[in-house]
Amino acid sequence: MRALRVDKMTYAALEATLTEYAAGRAAATVPTLRMLMLTADEIRARARTALIGALGAAAEWRADLVSGMSAIGGGQRTGRRVADVARRDHEKRSPAGTRSKRAFGD
Repeated sequence: MRALRVDKMTYAALEATLTEYAAGRAAATVPTLRMLMLTADEIRARARTALIGALGAAAEWRADLVSGMSAIGGGQRTGRRVADVARRDHEKRSPAGTRSKRAFGD
């Protein structure tokens, strides 16, 4: 049974989270729930901001955003699926437009 014991910090986090649910504020204050409530357009806007920041740091790198679906949860039963946005990286090519043999282990 020792493996199932929790510490004071775990109880405090649980209490704070349940208090937010009881007060009706959970959708705005619980980070996981707040992210699950985002619309596809809000996710795309956040992804675009992150992509612009990443592209600014690497001049040779190219990527774009693609729509998709993600499962919520984990384990064997992931639950429902929600609209999502993913980053698609484009292959970096050498100046001559061919792949580098060294990069592919040739």
